[in-house]
Amino acid sequence: MKAITIVGTVGKDSEIQENAKGQSVAISVAVNRGYKREDGTDWFTVYYWNTKVAEFIKKGTKITASGSLQIVEREGQDGQKRTYFNVRASDIDFTNNRKPQQPQASNSYTEHERMPEGANLSNEMDDEIPFN
Repeated sequence: MKAITIVGTVGKDSEIQENAKGQSVAISVAVNRGYKREDGTDWFTVYYWNTKVAEFIKKGTKITASGSLQIVEREGQDGQKRTYFNVRASDIDFTNNRKPQQPQASNSYTEHERMPEGANLSNEMDDEIPFN
């Protein structure tokens, strides 16, 4: 098994797909190769078996996905050989996502708006240290 962890930005809303093992979420993730745009971008399709996350993974969401790497080569419609990078994710985390545009006064979210456990909606770090 080739283990991989990627950190990137979701390129389009996630999709739930049917397959032989049931349902999975397909997520298109862009990963920058370097610090500059000129360095390029690699695209990965991440497959995750917990379909409950699909409603939270939208275009522009930053995620970290860990799992096994699968490299698939296929011939495109133009006859050219194409290489696809797939990740069979065992873990997905939300990374440094923006705050909601209109925060609610109570700091709570409705069931429809609630982010998954462990999601980070703040770019700010607490000044307090939770240990001595």
